[in-house]
Amino acid sequence: MFLLKVLVEHNVFALNNYFYYCSLKEVQKGIRVLINFNNKELYGFVVESKFIDSDDINKVSDDLGLNLKFIDKQIDETPIINEELFKLANILSKRYFYPLIGTLQTILPKSLRPKKLSNISHIQYEYFYKLHDDQIDKFKINNFEKKILNKFSQIDFVPKSNFSQSKSLNSLIDKGIITLEKKEKYRLDIEPIFDYKKQFSLSEEQAKVFEEYKNSNYLVYLLHGVTGSGKTEIYIKAVENAINNGQNALILVPEIALTPLMISRILSYFSVDIAILHSSLTEGQRYDEYRKIKDNHARIVIGTRSAIFAPLSNIGVIIIDEEHSDTYKENESLCYDARDVAMIRATYHKGKVILGSATPSIETMSKAKSGVYKLLTLNERYNHAELPEIITVDRTKFTNFPSFSQVFSYQLIKEIKLRLLKNERTIIFINTKGYGRSFYCRECGHTFKCPHCDMNLIYYKEDETLRCNHCGYKIKKPSTCPECGSKYLSYLDFGIEKVEEDFKKIFKVPYLVLDGDRTPKSSQISTILSKFNKKEALVLIGTQIVSKGHDFDDVTLVAIVNADSLLSIATYKASENAFDLITQTIGRAGRADKKGLAIIQTSFKDDNSIKFAINNDYMSFYKNEIERRKLLNNPPFYKVINIEIIASDADLTYEVAKDIKNYIQVSNENLIILNPSEPFWYRKQYKTNLYLKCKKISEVETILDEIIDTYKSKNNILVKINVNPIDY
Repeated sequence: MFLLKVLVEHNVFALNNYFYYCSLKEVQKGIRVLINFNNKELYGFVVESKFIDSDDINKVSDDLGLNLKFIDKQIDETPIINEELFKLANILSKRYFYPLIGTLQTILPKSLRPKKLSNISHIQYEYFYKLHDDQIDKFKINNFEKKILNKFSQIDFVPKSNFSQSKSLNSLIDKGIITLEKKEKYRLDIEPIFDYKKQFSLSEEQAKVFEEYKNSNYLVYLLHGVTGSGKTEIYIKAVENAINNGQNALILVPEIALTPLMISRILSYFSVDIAILHSSLTEGQRYDEYRKIKDNHARIVIGTRSAIFAPLSNIGVIIIDEEHSDTYKENESLCYDARDVAMIRATYHKGKVILGSATPSIETMSKAKSGVYKLLTLNERYNHAELPEIITVDRTKFTNFPSFSQVFSYQLIKEIKLRLLKNERTIIFINTKGYGRSFYCRECGHTFKCPHCDMNLIYYKEDETLRCNHCGYKIKKPSTCPECGSKYLSYLDFGIEKVEEDFKKIFKVPYLVLDGDRTPKSSQISTILSKFNKKEALVLIGTQIVSKGHDFDDVTLVAIVNADSLLSIATYKASENAFDLITQTIGRAGRADKKGLAIIQTSFKDDNSIKFAINNDYMSFYKNEIERRKLLNNPPFYKVINIEIIASDADLTYEVAKDIKNYIQVSNENLIILNPSEPFWYRKQYKTNLYLKCKKISEVETILDEIIDTYKSKNNILVKINVNPIDY
């Protein structure tokens, strides 16, 4: 008999313990089981299996103080998670103050999480007939059988669907000349959409950087290269080095939109099997890709943030492209940072991590400057391509804009028309979704907000709705103000729908749109990028999706139609985010032999983020920003922890927040604690945030664990911890 330690499926701290069950046979660690838990049928996750003598069952029950039950059913034949990922889950659970079962559920795709059986995907198979030509001479073959065998003239395997049932077919099967075989069918077809030459030569600068990487033994490397400097070529060589050493590689990109480009580059160079993991795959596809990786049928994995949990073995290198991107930080559920997870996994596998960016995060560059990371620098564009010329257009001067458009200045209209005449491409970037950034009453000033998140609702003219981009709340556009009854309702600023509307009115030419609202799936994104690559349209309009990583030879104009919106985000990283997006967007132009031009329309041309970006001066921006961070006790000098309190009542929410603040101050008077915000209505409850700053997380681990322990059993109060939130 075996004693099992089991985690139950409910992701709450109150049940963040091991529960004990019995099984007549051994159940391996990492297998799901069906159990009776508090008279309910639940799924459990086995974390330990120990043999006990049947005669000792009563003694074990007494020692545990339990009436031991048997599991109802074993779900899996083999473990669905390996030992490394088990260890990783334990580390992340402690580091991010999250239940262990929830951490395991985050690591696994939905179809493999210990949840309801209806969510579980199943293997699909393709059936083939296989020819055993060494058996043919043993039998007399008639003409009907010869006709069937002719289908195997070029290949040994023929799909079952190519045959119809017949006596002759059955005769060949009975003789053992052909056999029916099955092969797992993967539901994802991985095809390149861009054409790249397999072979390429590293420039002198690239070759020097790669040799530095190959011949040193750092855990983490920061590859800092100007836009268009050829960081991807370094990635490819690093992957090749790992493959040649018998190791595997994991590549992360910040957006689904960048997976087609990276897939095309990798497929053009490597003949090994690859796997893809990102959120727009179907659950069946994710199930197949996960199993392909787990069963060692893939040498290279490409994906977005969650791909960091791919069950890849023997990892030689983990590459995080555009490492500065906030998309690598999860802000819901397990609030992990993929960059941190990469370092844990690389340490386990004795591999390396490459963080690549033209605009590294301040925290990353700080570690590179201090020698914690190895700094590798590319100062020149690949093939000596020139950086684009940059023109700023002052949005405060109305004479710069025609009466028929607040979006397109005279200068921008002229330059777009010039590119159209030359058959060259243009990318237009706008940071705001919808038609207008917020919707308000012009008479009383009432602003329409999300009842769940308290965030401004965005106006979408396409379907006349107001939407919350945080939680998905949506209502029809009201005709009158709920506060004063006025009919005079309007929007502030403009979004991508307004950009499209004005573009169609002015230019009357085909264009393409990359917008997360309308192109959420990878297949849709791939189609649009493929059309742009083939010049089916010369203009691509998009939100942040178009600003990162894309590499089109013939883009000679990029335009940021409203840089002001980049500076209005209420976070300590606002300046950094603005600098990143402007620099990255500018970098999409002039990447080949044609000189590029970037037009930036802004009301704040003297803002440091914009000035440094225009001058392509990352180091001056870094020096300016690091001093500001130091003055304000922000990262990298301090860790920031968001303690989120959610309760059913506003007064209760605020009281709990104040109690937690007082407890922290008594426990450690040297910590910096910011007053809790006024509770706001959030998803049918009230929510407030308390921010804590410390030099090291170890200073507050015990305090935070005690806070969680205090409130974990209170049904009307939820306390969540987010280490280094992106929205502080």
